[in-house]
Amino acid sequence: MNPGIHWFMNGLSLGTGLMGGAINTQKVDLRGTRGIGNIELPGTPPTGWHLDVRDEHFWVRKGLHPAPAATIRLKEETFLQLLDGTLSSATAIMTGRVQVQGDAHFGLIFIALCSQFRVLATGESRLGRALARVILRRAGRTPPSPEARVSSS
Repeated sequence: MNPGIHWFMNGLSLGTGLMGGAINTQKVDLRGTRGIGNIELPGTPPTGWHLDVRDEHFWVRKGLHPAPAATIRLKEETFLQLLDGTLSSATAIMTGRVQVQGDAHFGLIFIALCSQFRVLATGESRLGRALARVILRRAGRTPPSPEARVSSS
């Protein structure tokens, strides 16, 4: 598995655990959404994480859940392109590079996480930009310049 994806997802897992699931995606209304959504990367066996959403909070946990309400499938390269901003979420979904089986709301949550990462990478927070640079460099990607405009789509 790409080390940048590993750092990104494990960082989300740690962050959502420490904050009691209170990380705000700022893009998706979580009210009324409950359940588990897998984020699955191909391989033998497939690897991934799952989103546990309840009571307007969510947690990211390592490993695939055996009975998810939704499964988001994408290749590592697509995941990396979503993180570095070279692929828009709309294009990824419309071309089938990101596939959501089951409750589509989980796909929106995942896309919002990728979009928020791009905002972090180019945002005003020096710590946020530094963290994003480390993750993108671990992924073998060039971090965007602070002047880069980020599309949330």
